[in-house]
Amino acid sequence: MRWKALLTVFLVLAIAGLLLMTDAGKGYLEFLRTKTGSFVSGLFSGALRLPVLGGEEVPGENFQIILTTSKQAFYGQSYTTTNATFKVSGICHSNLLIGESVLHIGEKRCEIEIVDLEGTFEYTDAGSVRIDGTAGGLAINGLAITPSGQISLEVIPVGTMLLDGISEERIQLTAVKGTIERLSADGSVKSTEELFGESIVIADFVGYLELEDKTITLKGLSSSVVGETFSW
Repeated sequence: MRWKALLTVFLVLAIAGLLLMTDAGKGYLEFLRTKTGSFVSGLFSGALRLPVLGGEEVPGENFQIILTTSKQAFYGQSYTTTNATFKVSGICHSNLLIGESVLHIGEKRCEIEIVDLEGTFEYTDAGSVRIDGTAGGLAINGLAITPSGQISLEVIPVGTMLLDGISEERIQLTAVKGTIERLSADGSVKSTEELFGESIVIADFVGYLELEDKTITLKGLSSSVVGETFSW
C-alpha cells in the first residue's frame, strides 16, 4: 500500500507542476509573490534573483571610476594610508620631523618622495598637505634619508602630487565641479556624469589621487557612487 501512496503524491506534484506552467499557474505565482514575497514564488519558479535597484541587478563586484575636478574639492579631506607612495613638488611649509630629529628646510621649493607610508594624509583648507606617520623610505630633493620613527611634514603642492595607496570606506566631497566616469570591465567608459558643484559620496574606494597643476584626478575601484542627480 505504501507504493500506492507514494505514486499518488508523485502524480499530484506532477500535475501541480504542469498547472504552474500555464498562464493561470503563472498568475497564481504572481498572486503568491504579492502576498508572501518573492522568496515563495522564487521557490516555485526555480530561481531567485538578486535585489534590483534602478532597474538593474545589484553588481557583485566593484567598478572602476575616474573623477576629475579642481583641487579645492579635496580641501579638508583626510585619508589613512597603508603601504602608500607619496610624491610632491612644492614649497616646504614647515620643518621636517624625523623621529627625534628636526630638519630645517624653511619655506622654499622642495621635491619629496615617501614610500611605504603608514599614517595619515591631510589636505588642509588652506591648500597645504600634511603627512604624519612612518615610512620605509624618504627622499628630499633627491637626497635619500633613512627614516626612523615618526615623520611629520607640511608642504604646499605646486605643480604635481601623487598619493598612491588610498583605501577608504567612504569619501564624501562637496561642491564638486568636473566629471566622473564609470568604466566597464574592459576599460571602456560606461557612464559619464557632469558635476556642477554638487556633493558626491564614494564608497569602498581603493586607488590613487593625482594633482596636475590645479586639477585632481581620483582613480580606482568603488562599490558605489551617489550624487545629487545620479546613483551607481
